[in-house]
Amino acid sequence: MQNQQAKFDLEAYLALYQPVAKEGLLKPPFELLGLITAISSSPELIVPSEWYPFIWNDHAEDPAFETSQQAEQLLGYLLQWSNYCTEAFVQQHELALPAELDVDEAGAPTDELVDFAQGYLLGQDWLKEVWDAFIPDDESEESSIVGVTMLLMMQCIQPNTRESEEYPDLVAVLTKKESANKTLAIFLSSVGNLGCELYEQQRQQSSAPYHNAMKKVGRNDPCPCGSGRKYKKCCLS
Repeated sequence: MQNQQAKFDLEAYLALYQPVAKEGLLKPPFELLGLITAISSSPELIVPSEWYPFIWNDHAEDPAFETSQQAEQLLGYLLQWSNYCTEAFVQQHELALPAELDVDEAGAPTDELVDFAQGYLLGQDWLKEVWDAFIPDDESEESSIVGVTMLLMMQCIQPNTRESEEYPDLVAVLTKKESANKTLAIFLSSVGNLGCELYEQQRQQSSAPYHNAMKKVGRNDPCPCGSGRKYKKCCLS
């Protein structure tokens, strides 16, 4: 999207991140963006208080920001990215990813993409039960959409998995395209769009009005139970 910068200021986010994360307590900046992308793709609404603990590194003991201003500013940028992703998914638009999420001249994922993939898989792993509840069939097309994107992220992190005879080398697919960054966005957007569709389906089902099958059934009408007899000589009697 051409107006991405109006929705998320990557440069300002990175500039703020450095002094805030000087103690090494926070996960890397692009790992956080990957985490938020996965969470924004969920078919279930996830509030910030639920994902907040995941922004800290595992070794951090009692992590906290030095000031409330730091917390407000950094979390504000993460929420900007979350809102940007959510809006793109709702409108079925393709994400405009930071240019740093790419492959180098040798065809290997950049360090930023590796970090992003790490965060994305962390979020997807955390939400596995949510996705399984919405997509119980592992052989379905919906399951394949999620699985292929997760495989791509895994191959970005673990290069040896690209050599598997069982699965295709999806990182190589990125390098063969005119824009690896844009192709990556297609993969990620497909999952986010799916999550949005599943969320909307559930919302509509839960808000569907109650239908009384017995309402407006005349005495001489066929019985709603399906017996084939008249209502007055079946369930009404």
